[in-house]
Amino acid sequence: MRENWTITSTDVTSDLPLVSVIVLNYNGKDVLEECIKSILNSNYPRVEVIVIDNGSADESYMIAKKYEPQVKLIKSPHNLGYSAGNNLGIRVAKGKYVFLVNNDAIIHPDCIYELVKTASSDPQIGILGCKVYYKNTRIIQHAGGKLDLSTISLPHIGVFEEDHGQYDEVSDVNYVSGVAMMVKREVIDKIGLLDEHYFAYWEDVDYCFRARRAGFRIVYVPSAIVEHHESFSWKRKPLLQKFLFQRNRLLFILKNFSSRELAYILLKEPNRVIQLIYDGMKRILTKRIQHLFDQRTYMRINQNYAKHRLEFSIIGVIEWGIALVASYLWLLGYVFLKTILRSKSIRALFQRCSICPLKF
Repeated sequence: MRENWTITSTDVTSDLPLVSVIVLNYNGKDVLEECIKSILNSNYPRVEVIVIDNGSADESYMIAKKYEPQVKLIKSPHNLGYSAGNNLGIRVAKGKYVFLVNNDAIIHPDCIYELVKTASSDPQIGILGCKVYYKNTRIIQHAGGKLDLSTISLPHIGVFEEDHGQYDEVSDVNYVSGVAMMVKREVIDKIGLLDEHYFAYWEDVDYCFRARRAGFRIVYVPSAIVEHHESFSWKRKPLLQKFLFQRNRLLFILKNFSSRELAYILLKEPNRVIQLIYDGMKRILTKRIQHLFDQRTYMRINQNYAKHRLEFSIIGVIEWGIALVASYLWLLGYVFLKTILRSKSIRALFQRCSICPLKF
């Protein structure tokens, strides 16, 4: 590996590690082509591009087909979710590095180069993330993430801040966003694939959490820049989106913590719910959300989208409330079923019927 990491026209590209870029697409007719073009226009010369079409109904997979053979298209007959969809690509990827990219993301030309340069600097670095902007702005969506273990919440570093270079240091973080996340092959070999139980949301956090437990570093690379349309695939299913986020938070807790830790976390849940109700009531009463962040900056992200979010904050609060209640009902059902299935006779009955809903 070149120490100065300067790529010129005389470079022998075979000396560089192969990067497998996996683009997960679901109904991305309006965004997929821009994403593919940004990858093919990368200044990193050794990439294989794999597009996973996750059961799209808008025939957006035809966009990827136009770029064959530069792009390899894999079609799933139905929507497998983020984890299972990306796992299809990971299984066939040949690269030393696997770069997971959402179909509504646009990578800047230096992005892959900067990630590989940082990844090669330390064998303990396992997963790398980008500085993510809202599309056509310099407003930060993600500059690495924190996992608050006291409340199991996921504050994005720098969210809604205009970029003035305040997050320009390569740094270790708790997790990076699955919008654009590079994983070393050694990580996949050691901890396996993404957990397919999540379907969507928290799977990137879970994967980073598992990697850190296995001894790898999770690193934010500010010179690797990506622009992102937020929640493009979920615009028509906002309630499901909110439910999956809340449910998967609980799934993450159940999966990754001991019984003692779980009891401590759940004892703090009433305080969290009270805070959520307080924030929701404040949004309803004021019809504004500037108590959460700088509203003027938020309005610059996308005028129409931001106005919609502000004007219909009451609907949004109600949806979050329904999602929260539904997630706790899911938790009760999960615990109930797990308790029942501890009975060997009942578990055997479920297994004979091939309908056991839980894995133990």
